[in-house]
Amino acid sequence: MRETLEREIKLAPGEGFVLPELGGRRLPTRVFISTYHDTPDLRLARHGVTFRHRIEDGAGLWQLKLPRDAARLELELAGPPARPPAELTALLPAYLRGASLVPVARLRTRREGIQARGAEIVDDSVAVLEGQHVTRRFREIEVELLDGDERTLRQLEKELRRAGARATGELQPKLYRALDLAGAVEPRVSRKRTPP
Repeated sequence: MRETLEREIKLAPGEGFVLPELGGRRLPTRVFISTYHDTPDLRLARHGVTFRHRIEDGAGLWQLKLPRDAARLELELAGPPARPPAELTALLPAYLRGASLVPVARLRTRREGIQARGAEIVDDSVAVLEGQHVTRRFREIEVELLDGDERTLRQLEKELRRAGARATGELQPKLYRALDLAGAVEPRVSRKRTPP
């Protein structure tokens, strides 16, 4: 099982947005289909957890993302779409509380981008699918740190905003946009104590 700590920002591209010149090297264009799994009442999503099966170039990969402070822990395991791997579902009983996992959304993503300054900067064009029909579309810009630092992340964000991208507010997975879940997620418990 592959484990990584995902540190990223997401931005919304404005009308006619084009990635600015940021140096680095262009990445190959990728197209993948992601099927998100959750309980029928979206218990995982309500806690900031996403669980999906992604198919790219005929290969299947299960991905589980768990919130961890300002980042997300991403666990990946290769496998077919028929059944979620036990190694990953074994981490979910506290969220599932006996409920079954079912497919809740299917997205097709076309990804273009560059790798520069210790980060991967991508422009994702996303189609939300019902069967073979597209029910809606959206774009998002993601900047994910590979080996850069938080300062690099903020500098890249500034340059992208100057080029016409805008902040999306809360960092939310694509699933939330696909299902219109903005504001529907339970708030995280604050660690600050309120004075009596």
